[in-house]
Formats: sequence, C-alpha cells, structure tokens
Amino acid sequence: PRHAADSLRSPLMPDVRHHYPHLMNESVIRDFFLGRIDASALNRAVLSACETLSPTHDRFVVSGLDADFPVTREHALALASAAAQQALSFPALAHVAFLIIASDRFSCGDDDLVIDILHDWASPEINTPLNAATVHWFLSVLAGNAPYEDGPPPFIAPRAHSS
Repeated sequence: PRHAADSLRSPLMPDVRHHYPHLMNESVIRDFFLGRIDASALNRAVLSACETLSPTHDRFVVSGLDADFPVTREHALALASAAAQQALSFPALAHVAFLIIASDRFSCGDDDLVIDILHDWASPEINTPLNAATVHWFLSVLAGNAPYEDGPPPFIAPRAHSS
C-alpha cells in the first residue's frame, strides 16, 4: 500500500472516512500550491486532520495524490509567507512539511535547500523552533537574501542537548 489509508481499504471497509473522519488529503496541500485554496483553508484542513496521541506524538491518516507533484522553492516561500502572515499556524506549517516529506507523491527534486528547510520545519522541537522571527529568517533564506547553514539562525541560541 502507498499510504496508511490505502492499507485500510477492503470490501469490508471501503470508505476509510467512516472510521477516520479526519482523513488528510494530500490534494489539499497541492491545491494550496496551485492557488485553488487559501492558507486559512489549508490550516483548517491540516489541523482538523491531525490526531494528537500525546504531547509529542501526532497521527495522520493520509489519502495520497494520484500523480507526482514537484514542490518548488516558490511553494516553500508560499508556505513561509502564509505562516509569516499568520494565515498558516506554526504547528500547521510543521505538519505540512512532515506530510510533504512523508509523501510518495510530493518531491523536491534536487533542491537541497527546500529539502533541508522542510526537514527543519517538520521537526521544530529538534531543529529550529518555529516562531515569527525564524519564519522571517526562512523567508529571507528561500528568497536568497540570507545564507542557510546547518543549525539555527544566528539570532537563536542553540538548543541544549540532554545526555
């Protein structure tokens, strides 16, 4: 099966939405990238599809795209802009990044910067925390106006690692 939702389809359970009413459709993310929906609709869809299992664990049941979709730097800029304008919440930005990374259909090609930034966004508790300052820094990096280095931006103190 390509996705968790695919593994749940059977003659005994043909519609997973009956059992998982908060099914996340990857098409919602694609539609945001194509300008078919706005950031607030993406925010609502992502947050309503997220099932929080514990303070550190979330779960999504995902319905994948029917075709491959390339994620470009412009798409990453659109996500960061939406978060900077507070139309896309920081948790929703993290979830979208995770869903893109986990997808069989979304691909960033060989744009290492977009791949690295999506990974940063997907794990803000490990990488760079998502807040107004860091999202503006990511916007500058994606626009080519600031350097990207492995690690937090210069104005963020590195995280203390517990041993």
